[in-house]
Amino acid sequence: MAANKIIRNIRPEEPDPIGWDSSKPAESLQKIRNSVELEGQKAIDWYWKAKRWKRIPSQSIQFFALLLTAAAGLVPIILQLVKNTGAKWTQGLDSGPLASLFVGIAAALLGLDKAFGYSSGWTRYVFTATSMTKLLHEFRMDWLALSAAAAGAPNEERQAAMIQRAKEFVSTIQGMIAQETKDWATEFQSNMAQMEKDLKTQLDALKAQVDKEAKDK
Repeated sequence: MAANKIIRNIRPEEPDPIGWDSSKPAESLQKIRNSVELEGQKAIDWYWKAKRWKRIPSQSIQFFALLLTAAAGLVPIILQLVKNTGAKWTQGLDSGPLASLFVGIAAALLGLDKAFGYSSGWTRYVFTATSMTKLLHEFRMDWLALSAAAAGAPNEERQAAMIQRAKEFVSTIQGMIAQETKDWATEFQSNMAQMEKDLKTQLDALKAQVDKEAKDK
């Protein structure tokens, strides 16, 4: 159940006020760091796990599309070689429709991949997770640098700098999530619009063909 929740949504942790204890600034800063790192790591884990549901369909579609395309090119050659042997069962067989069928299925598979954004989504998820991981490492190193510069208990200026750095990290992570979601929505709407346009073109062509055949009859 927990894994399913991670895949479906990147949800923030349950409300747990961090608070600030002026008598224990070091402990308060540590709580802020732990909370911020937890949110960042959770977003990273979500993208790494969610990419699987993009990778598997993408690789499957690409594999079968390549296989069908290759078959479309090989079937006519193989059939002709068999015909040259004098096999009677090959008489009257036409490799053209079969090759066209393979190409058509391959094109449909690639269209399915584009419509649902499997390959592009896989790429976006990997890029986003990698970028977030880089940001998390940078945040940890910056936090260590600020802690080392404080040389013990950080003064008010150092405390403010460390809190600001935590805020910047969280804001950047949330911004990346929002941008990735925006890219997905834009791509999805564009693909749907293109599918509707292609479908309308095919229907119009089919209607014209039917009308022509009816007129000829």
